Amino acid sequence: MSRPKKRRQIRHAEVAARLRNQAGVWSEVGEYPGVKGAEEVARRIQTAHQMPMYEPAGAYEAEVELTEFGARVTARYVGHLNTASADALAGLVSGGGQ
Repeated sequence: MSRPKKRRQIRHAEVAARLRNQAGVWSEVGEYPGVKGAEEVARRIQTAHQMPMYEPAGAYEAEVELTEFGARVTARYVGHLNTASADALAGLVSGGGQ
């Protein structure tokens, strides 16, 4: 199996809308060449940090799975199921969790 030639651009606004329309269902966000990059994207999805399409913080859950060529991010929309968690995530992003 050969390595993919070009990485596709991920349209996060479209991904966030798709996840909202399928609330609670895990869906692929995209595949990244490195684990660190995938972990950063998963963190930003969960906290909505610099990614306003995933607001409010805590409305999405995200996971990273290793693949043959890097790491895949999957996510799901969970809405405002836990306001305390969303508030805690927002505090971490703004530096209030230190």
